[in-house]
Amino acid sequence: MYNHFLITRFNVRNKAWLTDKNQNTVKTDDWLQNRFALFDAYCFPSVQSNATRSPFTWLVFFDVQTPEPFRERIRQYQARFPAFQPVFIQDMDELTDAIKTTIAAQVDDQTTGIITTRIDNDDMLHTDALHTIRTFVESHPIESGLVDMTRGLCMQVEPELKVSACIYYSSPFISYVEPYRGPDALKTVMHRPHHKWFYRTPTFELTGKPLWIQLIHAKNMANQMQGRIVTDPAALSGFTLGRTLPALANSPSAVFRTNYLLYPFYRLKKVAKKLYLALDAQLEFIKQQPATR
Repeated sequence: MYNHFLITRFNVRNKAWLTDKNQNTVKTDDWLQNRFALFDAYCFPSVQSNATRSPFTWLVFFDVQTPEPFRERIRQYQARFPAFQPVFIQDMDELTDAIKTTIAAQVDDQTTGIITTRIDNDDMLHTDALHTIRTFVESHPIESGLVDMTRGLCMQVEPELKVSACIYYSSPFISYVEPYRGPDALKTVMHRPHHKWFYRTPTFELTGKPLWIQLIHAKNMANQMQGRIVTDPAALSGFTLGRTLPALANSPSAVFRTNYLLYPFYRLKKVAKKLYLALDAQLEFIKQQPATR
C-alpha cells in the first residue's frame, strides 16, 4: 500500500532567498500577510478539494519563529482540514530530516511505498491531481521513479487576470515514488531541486489535461507567464478557489501574436529544454562513475 504525502515549504528560512523578483525583502510580516492571503485564496482550497478523490497527508513546513497571529491561522487550517499537518523547523538545514521523521511516524506495517508530491504555497492543484498521480502509480509497476504532470496553467492575478497553457518538464509539481524501507532510506521528492530530477530516475510523464496552476503575482521569486494564451474561462473548471476571479483580459492582438506567431518557437524551446535535461542527467551520471586507470 502506498502512503501519499504532499509537501509544502511555507516560510522556512533559506539563506539563499532574501528578496523576491522585485528585490523586496521576504519573510517580513507584510510578506507573510501577503503569502497567507494567496494561500487562502488559491492553494489551500485547491488542495482541500483533492481530499474527496484520494487519501493523502499534507505536510506544511513553517519557520519555528512564525509570529503568533499567523500560528492562529495555521491552527484554523488544521481544524478545517485534518489532512493539513504543520511542522515547525529552524531552517532549510532541518528540512530533510524533518520530512523523513514526520513520514516515518505516520506509516504502518501495511505501507510498502511512499509517494511524495511538491506544491508551493502560492500555487494550485486541479481537484483530480492527487487522485491521478496515485491511480497512475498503483496501475504501473513503479518501484521507484518520477511522476511528472507536465501540462498545467500559468495564471497572472495582478494587475489583471491572464491565463496561459504551459508545458513544464521537471516542474515544481513533480512526485517521487519509492519503496518504504525505513526513514533512513527515504529520499522523498525534496531530495533534489525539482529541475534536477528529470531522467535521473525512471521518469513517467502525465500529459493529459492541465492538473496544476502556477500563480504569477508581484511577489514571486522569478516566475513569469509562458505558453499559449487561454481565452476560455472554462479552462479553470476543476480548480477550486477561495475568491471570485474577474473576467480574462486578453487583447485580440496579443492572442494572435502569442498563440500563432510565437507559440511554435515556444514548443521548440520546450523540446530543447527536454533534451538539455536529458544531457544534464547523463553528464551527472558520468561524473559519478569511479575513475579508471
